[in-house]
Amino acid sequence: MTNPSISLIELRAEQMRLTLRPDLGASICGLWCGDVAVLRSTGDAAAAVLDTPRAAGGFVMAPYSNRVGFRRFRWQGQDHSIQSNFSDSPHAMHGTAWQGPWEVASQSADAVELVFKQTADAAWPFAFNLSQRLKLSAQGLRIDLALTSTDQRPQPAGLGWHPYFAKRSRSRLHIELTDRWERDAATELPTRKVAQAGIDADVAHLDYDNCFEGWRGAARIRDEKLSMKLSASVPYLVVFTPKDKPFYCLEPVSHVNNAVQMAEPALHGLRTVKPPVFHLACVPSSQVKHWRRRSCSRWRRFEFHAGVWRNLGPAGAGIAARRVAVLAPARAAAVLVRHPGQVHQLLEPGQRAASAMAGAQ
Repeated sequence: MTNPSISLIELRAEQMRLTLRPDLGASICGLWCGDVAVLRSTGDAAAAVLDTPRAAGGFVMAPYSNRVGFRRFRWQGQDHSIQSNFSDSPHAMHGTAWQGPWEVASQSADAVELVFKQTADAAWPFAFNLSQRLKLSAQGLRIDLALTSTDQRPQPAGLGWHPYFAKRSRSRLHIELTDRWERDAATELPTRKVAQAGIDADVAHLDYDNCFEGWRGAARIRDEKLSMKLSASVPYLVVFTPKDKPFYCLEPVSHVNNAVQMAEPALHGLRTVKPPVFHLACVPSSQVKHWRRRSCSRWRRFEFHAGVWRNLGPAGAGIAARRVAVLAPARAAAVLVRHPGQVHQLLEPGQRAASAMAGAQ
């Protein structure tokens, strides 16, 4: 691995171009299709001197998304307090991965893999490693995430992606949803869930900073220059549409805002990641998800995959991945393929499982 430095990484694939700052929370500084900005994007000179991910085009959120109310929570009988990481909020925001440097594990012309290492400290009381792989293609961008516990205690974990889409005069959203989490105007924390059939409106007419449930199908995004489709296997989506900003955010996340403080966090998407152990496991292939992608070349494709790798227990179990497919093009599909046979996995502390699939195509 190489140490991060204050310099841009550039990926290219035909008309697609991406710039990234590993030292700035692995923030995406720009994403373009030809000369059209997909996300809020800055030129190379400006990107090289950005001093906060909040001014970039997007970043990963882990080990939680959105807010941890008043920077405290109780987990498995123990109270925890975490330090402030958002100057204008009383809450902890968006996790820790967006505020630390990442190491570059590998790089090519159109792909890069980075690693973030969290130690137990004032920012987060549990240790973990987070890997992120960005792959650019002529159809768009794919991001894969995997979180691995390096702690000796079970820990709460969630993932998300915080893109800042470029707002244009005709920016419009069509999203199928079932519920909206209302929030307290003073604390900005969720209070109750109410029914909402969906969103179908121009961004200019929206005023949201809410988490939504029951997200199904795809979120269609279009304006006078681009047409995109945002899809995911998770049912949660944070929508942020500030009227006075030149951007809006559609954030695929694995849990409800502030889920760690709710009575039953697991019912609201938060996962428990257990310490790694040694064992050899045989897992029915029905427990492991493999994705095969199809796309229609006339559409732009953007995808985001996130996974919490979770220890399922003693021999006879294994490691399962929860993956989130997020940005995809209109009329393209991510197809889940299940193969027959068994997967054999050898697990070691701090490592993700390597698998060999019998009968895999």
